[in-house]
Amino acid sequence: DGVTYNVSGYFTQSDSGVAVVAADGTQYVQSYEAHEVVGDDTAAQTVEVTLREADATIQVTVLDAAGDPESSAWVSVIEANIENSETAWSNYSGGQTNSNGIATIPVQGDKTYTVYAYPADAYTTGGVLPPPHKTVTVASDDTESVTMRSVESDWTLGLAIQFADDAIAPEDAEYVYCYAYSEALGVDTYASLTSGSGTMHLVSDAV
Repeated sequence: DGVTYNVSGYFTQSDSGVAVVAADGTQYVQSYEAHEVVGDDTAAQTVEVTLREADATIQVTVLDAAGDPESSAWVSVIEANIENSETAWSNYSGGQTNSNGIATIPVQGDKTYTVYAYPADAYTTGGVLPPPHKTVTVASDDTESVTMRSVESDWTLGLAIQFADDAIAPEDAEYVYCYAYSEALGVDTYASLTSGSGTMHLVSDAV
């Protein structure tokens, strides 16, 4: 009672960003926008979640570093102008690529989106980074196509950890991850460290 919660709804019927498909074929995408609710132990609280009608699509082709189609890659799109805001997830959609490396993502038209692609083996295959993200603007009742290709690393960075407390040995650390992001390339990667050390695959001339 008296505790404030941020409540949102999640609906899904497939491995895509589609939440609901109406009888007439209209697609609706997720609405992750949170609604503030204050708990009241004397009455039930009601939250209305409005799904967003998808009237456009973004067709994404995901390729590996060699240029071959990436099946089972996950593609995420998020409205670009709210990407870093508190309501960033309120206009999100996504889906998985088929055997031809293609994912068709339902979205709201007349908006600009940032598109991310994550191959099934993203971050686990040495020397290969996920594709750089891309920005796509799509009009209502239209489809925009974009191709995203993984990036092959051309150098590696050695990593090691050291604790301020000398009583803790680096090899005692578990689940240590290091993350790197290049704003210039729009590429991110991470590496896990074993026994306090590891290697991160990167791209030269990237900041």
